Amino acid sequence: MPEKRFNSFLKTKILFFLLPVILFFLLPAPALASGESSQRKVILVICDYLNPDDLNRTELTNLHNFFGEGGIALLNTNTAGARNRQNAAVTISAGRVALSSGAEPLVFGPRENVRGEDPAVLFQARTGITPERGNIVVLDLPSIQWANEKEQNRAEPGALGDALHNKGLKTAVIGNSDLPGVPLSNRSAALIAMDRKGIIDRGNVSEEVLTYDPVDPLGHRTNYTKLNKIFLELQPQTDFMVIDLGDLVRLEYKRTNLTSRVYIQERERILREYDDFIGLLMEKTDLSQSLCIVATTIPTVEENSEKRYFGFIGAQGKGLEEGLLSTPTTRKPGVITLLDIAPSIGAFLQADPDPLYIGRSWHVVPEENNLAIMQKVEKRTVFASYLRAPLVKGYVLLHLIVLASILFFLVFDPRKGNCLGPLLLGLIAVPLTLLLVCLTDITDLWLYLALCLVINIVLVLISIWLARDKNYDSLIFLCLATVIALLIDTISGGHLQRFSVLSYDPMGGARFYGIGNEYMGVMMGATIIGVSLLVTRLKKRLTVQYLLAGALFLSVLVVLGASLVGEQFRRFCSIIDCFWLYLSAIIRDSGAPKKYPGWPYHYRFIMWRCLCS
Repeated sequence: MPEKRFNSFLKTKILFFLLPVILFFLLPAPALASGESSQRKVILVICDYLNPDDLNRTELTNLHNFFGEGGIALLNTNTAGARNRQNAAVTISAGRVALSSGAEPLVFGPRENVRGEDPAVLFQARTGITPERGNIVVLDLPSIQWANEKEQNRAEPGALGDALHNKGLKTAVIGNSDLPGVPLSNRSAALIAMDRKGIIDRGNVSEEVLTYDPVDPLGHRTNYTKLNKIFLELQPQTDFMVIDLGDLVRLEYKRTNLTSRVYIQERERILREYDDFIGLLMEKTDLSQSLCIVATTIPTVEENSEKRYFGFIGAQGKGLEEGLLSTPTTRKPGVITLLDIAPSIGAFLQADPDPLYIGRSWHVVPEENNLAIMQKVEKRTVFASYLRAPLVKGYVLLHLIVLASILFFLVFDPRKGNCLGPLLLGLIAVPLTLLLVCLTDITDLWLYLALCLVINIVLVLISIWLARDKNYDSLIFLCLATVIALLIDTISGGHLQRFSVLSYDPMGGARFYGIGNEYMGVMMGATIIGVSLLVTRLKKRLTVQYLLAGALFLSVLVVLGASLVGEQFRRFCSIIDCFWLYLSAIIRDSGAPKKYPGWPYHYRFIMWRCLCS
């Protein structure tokens, strides 16, 4: 063989053997990445009306282990309207507070009919969208969209489903909470999995997943044999699946028609069936590539009457360990919101987050005995919420009575008015008392009130004991002690304010971190009064008073304005005004009024101006 031909042959052979190697090293990263993401699955099981106390029962082995060994949290159930199942479902779906149409959603799948009509045909007529064969459709999607447009909350139910569909992922829903004798369906959970078009790829929400027995206390009941079969069929074909077990919803609906004994018996039976299904779910799911979520999205009627508005959620799967779920939305381990569920599911499935999401994806804060911690957080939060209204109203009323008494004695008998001084100091010490009492985890009403009284008396006695000047020092001590305690607690994470009666309510959800309105007012008022009195008290030490007052104003300025702790821009501006006026007074003392006669010239003017702002 000629040398030139041999060299050409050798090069061809080498290239032939090297080409697969080159392709192997060039292609595996994207190929493996796409393969890994396609294997990831999320299963969300809706168990509305499950109680936190049910999770402590060790005989319900699968439920107890699921929550006890995974990431769990209380669930703020705020929506754009009432706390009901349909509003909760569209809120999860939108990733921000949203509204349903006001009635139970009309969700139908193949082989069903609506008063003799084909749901797919009705859906096409209402939306102009032709569903594919096997799709489940939400017939009243236009009503849901109109409700949110009217509310002007910018919510778009179906954002989660859209984000998954844009990624090429498939959604499914199984089960319902249909009620016997009620013509409209009760299939709210399906709204979680729909996209903005009102379409869910696969599933079964029909009566096929129910059994009917006229002598059964529930009438209709979930057919777990059928449910399990559908679940195992759809699991390999879908990436996100919502399962509505439904029986506890039916039981609560029928509660007033059942005796207490029958109600308890049926509830026990349903809990055992739930427990068995969770066992099957965990057995048939590869947790190394999947995420399983069990949630109750609304409080029961009984919990609503007791002002216990929390739901709860548990998750197990890839990247999760025993502990408390936390998100940037709340910044509180053990408390998340309905808005955080969609971003967390999307993040796990590696789908791009919808720009309209308000919620954020969760992470786990490792904790042992997570169930006990979560239930303690709920108990303390509910206790503070229960006390908030009567205690604050009583405090304001007592303030008015004491101030009226002082004014009365100042006019008619000034000597007796002096006796009310310690009582006035006690009222000033109340905000600090209600903060310090949260160092304990007392939830007994009388013990809590007794401890508050003791702390308040001790604070007043200390302020009197430390006072050299009775006109100033007691007030200075109580005001500055309150400010410093609030600053330290806010910077360290607000652990005391979290459970204080004068702070925000995580169940209401208007605020989860920073300083609430009540303590903001306390901090600003105490800062202004305390600094003003301190400046008056140290009038012969100008350098000291300027340094102390400036440090306090700057500290309050930073804590109220910094995004990591305060998130209070309006309050930030008020404190800037306060600090600016204080600098004006310094300039006045330095002789500036000769040059700039418009500068404020008295500390009392500073107090008045700050209170007005």
